Amino acid sequence: MTVRNGSASLSRRLAFGSESYYFFDKMFCQQPLARISRIGDMATARIPDHMARVAYDLVESIRTRRWTPDPGNAELAMLEATDLLPQNRRYLSYWHDPAINTTAGTIVGVDLIRHNGKYHVIEINRGPSIYPRRREMYAEPFDPMFWRIFETAPAEGYRRIVPIAFRWHAVYIEEFERASRALGIPIIPYNCPLQFPECPRRMFALPDPVEPETLYVIHSGLMSPTVRYLDDKWYVWQWLERAIREEMPGTLVALPTTHDDLVFPMDDHGPRWPNLVVKLASSARSCHVIAARFADIDEAREALGVSGIGQIPAKLRPAFLKGLLFRGSERVLYQSFVPPELDEREHARMLRLHIWVSPQRTTYLSAHARISHKPIPKVAPRGIIRQDDAYVFNNADYALLSPEIEEEIRSVAADLGGAMQRALVRKFETGPPQANSSAGSTTAIR
Repeated sequence: MTVRNGSASLSRRLAFGSESYYFFDKMFCQQPLARISRIGDMATARIPDHMARVAYDLVESIRTRRWTPDPGNAELAMLEATDLLPQNRRYLSYWHDPAINTTAGTIVGVDLIRHNGKYHVIEINRGPSIYPRRREMYAEPFDPMFWRIFETAPAEGYRRIVPIAFRWHAVYIEEFERASRALGIPIIPYNCPLQFPECPRRMFALPDPVEPETLYVIHSGLMSPTVRYLDDKWYVWQWLERAIREEMPGTLVALPTTHDDLVFPMDDHGPRWPNLVVKLASSARSCHVIAARFADIDEAREALGVSGIGQIPAKLRPAFLKGLLFRGSERVLYQSFVPPELDEREHARMLRLHIWVSPQRTTYLSAHARISHKPIPKVAPRGIIRQDDAYVFNNADYALLSPEIEEEIRSVAADLGGAMQRALVRKFETGPPQANSSAGSTTAIR
């Protein structure tokens, strides 16, 4: 394969970034630095890691005699690639090696709003929440989020399953032990990269080489460029918009109207609803999201503190600067607000879908409703909505779906899973060279 300069440079940057990530994780997650391994919700290791990446990218600029895009954050420059990008063997999250029958796949969470018969993708999350209160909704002996991955493993020739998460709750440690006995193969969970008492096993990254006849089930903890490609809202806008337009006729999947600069007016659904959403593209769990209702572009610019192209809205600047320290530059997205369905109390109802995505198959795992704690007011506040628990929420009540909605969600999962597979095989090597030539084929299981 002939590699053009742009892809060769980006491949080097990504390779260095993965090695740097591993080096600093291993350093900061062991004594004596383990006690300062976190600053709030951020890993301390990301600060020297980011500085090392910036330095490398400056050297890369000199080497290639051109400015490297997104210095210190090569993961945001992956659209620049003109050829398939390699994956670091310690950070494989979408991979299949048929010679040793080893697969790595990722569990993704998708936040959806059902509106006018379509399911609008609000965001895709790595490490979707697995709180015990969600587990309590299911009467089955095993959580479908994991059992639907595990149950076919013996027939597919896997001799061990390795679930990986930043932190496994004790409920799941016990459940994995029971599932292991039921299936007759070892299920060995790991925390990554920190160590917690519920699960004494931890890893900083995958072993190199990966183990044969092993199914790596990545929930969280193990960050990789492929995960970033599925998770970052700016990337999702790129590959999913194309998939809906070109590859998914008749799909129930939709995207909110999206721009990377302030465009106003957006879709307006009446005085009860916001008419603009602004967010940082790498945010998760409804953090760093602004919902607002404006009368015109001048009011929007004044309230957001945006007077020119490329400016960061004032309310998002602290989060942007924090991210700049830990990982580098960030994208801002401007979207239309999609009104959610309301329950009988007029509380907003969003949907959370979980999908297993691997080169071998995509699988619908589970879905449930998330219901706001506050009712939707009759008239939306003017300007930036400060108390937005009714419109933009993370903490919520949970509920199972009706059979009719769940059947539609299965169709959505099949379409989204296929779109994710196609997006990844267009951008990354997803197996050894002898296997990667056939990686363009995908299998979706509903």
